[in-house]
Amino acid sequence: MKWDRRSPFARQGVMMVRASFFVTGVLLIAFSGCSCSPTPPPLTTGPASNAGQLFDLIQREDIEGASQLILEDPTVFSASDAPEVFQYSEDEFAALSHTYRTELMSKVLIVVGQVKTVVRGMIEKADQLQADGHDEEAEKYREAVRDFGHALNSDEHLLVFRQMGTAFEQVGKQ
Repeated sequence: MKWDRRSPFARQGVMMVRASFFVTGVLLIAFSGCSCSPTPPPLTTGPASNAGQLFDLIQREDIEGASQLILEDPTVFSASDAPEVFQYSEDEFAALSHTYRTELMSKVLIVVGQVKTVVRGMIEKADQLQADGHDEEAEKYREAVRDFGHALNSDEHLLVFRQMGTAFEQVGKQ
């Protein structure tokens, strides 16, 4: 007797084989565990370094205190002891688990708003100093904003910080 692929028994057999492959695949995926990278520890504000102090001042929106630290060292967030949100490159960020990326990005967006507030305050201070005739002091503020932006605009930071850094560089030049 010749086997006919069009027979109902043949089709049923093929469907059973496919179903068993599907079930086996689902079970392998379900019980093999996730191949994602482990979730890093929770975000911290960093040690009591200049970077940690600046991060705390920025989170509290202490514009004057944060401005003074940025004036002293505009590259502070490029240091190895910078707060965690400033330590990820795009490639490192992409390698994180989806859950942690989502958590980190929500914190990054908050920090972006806080940093913009501080830099806006520095620019307003520079404008006021210039209006009062203190051109040299005003230029120090603008130069610090430019240098801070330049430090953020590097491959060691997330794209959102790099874009913000580019904007700060432009604003500091005006």
